[in-house]
Amino acid sequence: KNLAPHHSHLPIILFAGRWVPEKRIARLASTVPPSACLCIIGSGPLPLPSLLHSPSSRVYVHQGFVPHDKIYDLYRAVDFVANASDFETFGNTTYEGNSVGTPCVLHPKGGHLSQIVEEGTNGCFVDFDLPDEVVRASMEKVVCRRWDRDVVRGNMVRRIDAVGIEDVIRVRQSGSGRGGEGWIERAAITFNKGLSKYLLVPLALAVGIAVNVMVVLCVTNKAGYETIKADSYEDR
Repeated sequence: KNLAPHHSHLPIILFAGRWVPEKRIARLASTVPPSACLCIIGSGPLPLPSLLHSPSSRVYVHQGFVPHDKIYDLYRAVDFVANASDFETFGNTTYEGNSVGTPCVLHPKGGHLSQIVEEGTNGCFVDFDLPDEVVRASMEKVVCRRWDRDVVRGNMVRRIDAVGIEDVIRVRQSGSGRGGEGWIERAAITFNKGLSKYLLVPLALAVGIAVNVMVVLCVTNKAGYETIKADSYEDR
């Protein structure tokens, strides 16, 4: 009801991120399917509240970023995460949405191509370069099909260095809580980074140095033994 006050009964398509031209957010707003509504959350140089906010057209714009400890609820509350950008490397919102079982709708360009394992599992491709009526019809098909959140979550493409929302929630739930819940996941992330930086890297360096020293000692020991056996200065 907070995201789409007049259309909370409809499936909600979410765009979350920076309001910059290259994101092509206006393409999402102009191609909202008849049986869904669009929520745009974020901030940036584009004045989207005055440009795109239109409840009568089922487009809702909310300015401001969602705190990390609340973003789980946001992605669970919506039905789809959409991104019409044609230059993404690895879309974080796609990954975050899939983490909680929310399917994605992506423009088939750039890094988006690596984020859908198979169409219909964790999301679908929609070519936002096509005319509005064609895109709108494609979006309607996506919205009307049945999606299984467990299947979506099971087929998400993980980024090795990323901390998914499901990881944050797992850490948060395993802690005791201190009024606010954000400190636990922050402490876990900081600990993991510190472990890698201050223990694993020096350990790897130490092992490498030790191996090199052993090789040098073996070589010099052999060379020294041969030198002792030499009978003349020239042989040495």
